[in-house]
Amino acid sequence: MTDMDETIRRAVAAGKRKDWPEAIRLWSEIVDHHGGPDAPKKFRAQLWRARQTQNGEEALRKNRLAFKALADTSKPIRINPHLIRGKVRGELDLDLYPNAILPGDWDLAPLVVDETFKHRSVKQHFADGLPWRDTEMFRIYADLIQAGKIVRGRSTIDELLEDYREVDALYESMKQRGFALPDHLKNRREALPHVHIGRAGEILYGRAGNHRLAIAKILNLDHIICLVHARHTEWQNLRERLFSVASESRRAQLEQGLADHPDLADLIG
Repeated sequence: MTDMDETIRRAVAAGKRKDWPEAIRLWSEIVDHHGGPDAPKKFRAQLWRARQTQNGEEALRKNRLAFKALADTSKPIRINPHLIRGKVRGELDLDLYPNAILPGDWDLAPLVVDETFKHRSVKQHFADGLPWRDTEMFRIYADLIQAGKIVRGRSTIDELLEDYREVDALYESMKQRGFALPDHLKNRREALPHVHIGRAGEILYGRAGNHRLAIAKILNLDHIICLVHARHTEWQNLRERLFSVASESRRAQLEQGLADHPDLADLIG
């Protein structure tokens, strides 16, 4: 076992015992050793999850002192995929974490989901019948690889095309079963995509699960399953106001355009 193998073993062990500061320190060391931004995705993902979990646990402790209408962020919610029109920009999504209730402009000027190159490319492949190699996404990937970059942990287009056999299989699975986690991931809620809720209740997609969302829209599925990470402070204040009124008044308020919002289902029982 090499020194780096031992560091990875210790990082995994720190995560299992929920020692997030130690896990973050070790995964940071591993990522830096493997080239920082160019490190394999599996290492960068572990570092991101450790930071997200630590931030989320700290936020929950603070929120319990400040709010009464807290939602259970570990409980997935069902969302009609066609309600998800915006996507938090990548650099902002990295700073949003489970249980976060944040002010500011992070929910403004989101990307339009259907206009991102991944969503366009998934549509080109599954709806228009274009081979993956000829989609906009793979043209971008080819340019990156030509420039010597690693893309999704791969250094050749042929390797990426082999990986995308799994996306083809995902499409067939969702066509038959709807939105469901694979059997080997059913007990891993972190494998679900996440969303954030903007100030007026806008459902903003996070950084993971882009292929699944695009496929769900193409197949016209009635729901996908997501975890909610961050909420804007103004939206949480609305939850607080609804929580504070009697159930009849609450229903009357919800009937004024909010009754079907998936992030309010917990308040109306």
